[in-house]
Amino acid sequence: MTDESRAPHAPISQAERDQVLDRFESVWQTGSPPAIADFLPHSPVARRELLTELIMIDLEYRWRRSQPMEPKATSVLPHLESYLEHFPDLEPLLCAELIAEEYRVRQRWGDRPDHAEYTRRFPRQAAELASALAQIDAELQDDPRTANRGGGVEVESNSHSTPGKAGLSCPHCGQTIEIPSDALPRMLACSACGGTFSLESLSTIPGGIVRPPFPRLGRYELGHLLGTGAFGSVWRARDSELGRDVALKIPRSGQFLEPKQEERFLREARSAARLHHHGIVAIHDIGRDQETLYIVSELVNGMTLAQRVRRHRLSFRESAELTALVAAALDFAHQRGVVHRDVKPSNIMLSFGGQAASDDHSPVPRLMDFGLALGNAGEVTMTLDGQVLGTPAYMSPEQVRDPHNVDGRSDVYSLGVILYELLTGELPFRGMTRMVLEQVLIDEPRPPRRLNDRIPRDLETICLTCLAKDPGGRYRTAGALAADLRRWLEGKPIDARPVGRAQRFWLWARRNPVPAVTTCLALIALAASTGIPVSVLLLALTTLSIVSLVFGIYKAKSGNELAQAMAFARADQRKAAAALNVSLKQCYQARQERKRANAAAVRAKRRFASLRKLAHALLFELADKIDDANPLPARLFLIQSVLVYLDGLRKEVSNDPLLMRELAVSYARVGDLQENAKDALASHRHSLELFANLAQKLPENAQAQRDWAASREKVQDLENVLGPAR
Repeated sequence: MTDESRAPHAPISQAERDQVLDRFESVWQTGSPPAIADFLPHSPVARRELLTELIMIDLEYRWRRSQPMEPKATSVLPHLESYLEHFPDLEPLLCAELIAEEYRVRQRWGDRPDHAEYTRRFPRQAAELASALAQIDAELQDDPRTANRGGGVEVESNSHSTPGKAGLSCPHCGQTIEIPSDALPRMLACSACGGTFSLESLSTIPGGIVRPPFPRLGRYELGHLLGTGAFGSVWRARDSELGRDVALKIPRSGQFLEPKQEERFLREARSAARLHHHGIVAIHDIGRDQETLYIVSELVNGMTLAQRVRRHRLSFRESAELTALVAAALDFAHQRGVVHRDVKPSNIMLSFGGQAASDDHSPVPRLMDFGLALGNAGEVTMTLDGQVLGTPAYMSPEQVRDPHNVDGRSDVYSLGVILYELLTGELPFRGMTRMVLEQVLIDEPRPPRRLNDRIPRDLETICLTCLAKDPGGRYRTAGALAADLRRWLEGKPIDARPVGRAQRFWLWARRNPVPAVTTCLALIALAASTGIPVSVLLLALTTLSIVSLVFGIYKAKSGNELAQAMAFARADQRKAAAALNVSLKQCYQARQERKRANAAAVRAKRRFASLRKLAHALLFELADKIDDANPLPARLFLIQSVLVYLDGLRKEVSNDPLLMRELAVSYARVGDLQENAKDALASHRHSLELFANLAQKLPENAQAQRDWAASREKVQDLENVLGPAR
């Protein structure tokens, strides 16, 4: 809906508001201060809704760049009163939120005012401002950008830093790292997590007041800093010969460690310069001056996809449309032999083309930085204002293994990560660099619908197809991905098919042959214990390996892929054979140890039974014969020998009622054989203790209760005989 066709009191939609704000901010990012009035609609209602948000953006950029509203006022930066002079209808809109935003901007980029100033200037909002300003103070206290207003090399100091040093948070774990403020190292290592990252002294904030390293490179006059990325810094420059503004990229120092790296980079950049497509930011020139390599590309009026997503989540349909356009641009490059290798939201510009505020056209995505991904694409760089540059989260598994041996399917994977992020608001893999790289190689991403069940199933299928670990499981070309997305947008059936559980396990087994074989062998052992023949399961495992090879041959589309599939199969066979050999040896050893243990247990049971028979014979048979002959020394020797046996057995029978009763009877028998009344009483007390425990364990057993009563009576009789002197 254009402004002319809008009803005088009709409000502005959220989509229209976002488009106006995006265009306003994109003009600021090109370097020229836009006029707020040019972006305000004629409708009073829509005008009021947009005015405060446009002023917030304008305040941020003017204080960040030290840009006054009036050309003659070179040192006076705008306050809300300045906007009231131009827009009198702003006065009823002066809410606490707008006033607090001015305070936030000045705290971060300006003179850091106190609360008393705002109480004096805005007495009607004083009550609301007290809590709002205090909350902003708390938020800015831990913000590293608060201490760096110019985008230079000033480093944030904090209470945990020692004198002469500054603190910087580790991009991996957040731990504070102390660095010298006078000599900045190029590489830093975190002692807490072990992660490493590069240090970049330039600010990442577009439009920051940073002096360019050179006033001129070749025919290009350098202006202000547009941004900083993992490759290097990007500057607005003026082509003195053609009279046009361009974006000039300068690599970070130490980016090329060897001449062959620079040669490879230049070769790929020249190939990218031959790409002419409406979805690709054109490279105009590549050169060297003052011992510095530079790349000149088209200056795009817009913002990156990363900036757009931070401000406003895209709908599912918008996400699919944008991904389809980027896939079409990638397909154009792939057909000409150029692989991007660094597809991520910060390398996708959303171009508004300088359209008027009333236009309803959506921004056009344009890929930039073709060929600028270097060997170590997973390197993490951090700027002194706390911005992290570079992430391995968008890298494909094959790119992690060998960054220079990839094809267009690697870009399809990276685009799948972007689609996953647009749909869910999260990356498929997160964590410190080493963890992310390991997840990219091994782990499967969580299905997007587990994070948001409103995501259409077909979009989830398209996304997960892009994220297949095996390049052969993805779309063969970026054009095929774009076509499938267009089919979904048109309501037609898609070509991709969801991965089932069986196939998901199969793919895991292909990536992890040793754990897979070990798991199968464990199942074989379990099945063998339940009676299933091991030979049947080994035959199943062998069949699985053969089917795996046939599947790889079937999936191969060329001789090179066939040879690669055969090589993978042979490697898997060797690993599986080694794991099988180790597991069989372990099974054989366990079986032998189990046999020995069983034999030892049988022998121990036999010895124990023999001892019980011997003790019974000594107590009840031999003792009677000795008692008839009445040789006292033999009787004493017999009693002492049996007591040693009974005392040892007493510690082992607590859980066996039969042995407990047998032991109690044996103690009573020893008591009957002893001549000394005190020794007899001691034995009968041992017998009573055992009978009492047995009676408590078996309260309903009549024999146990009778034995306990008889033992109590026997002990009582002996105690009566001995009397008090016992």
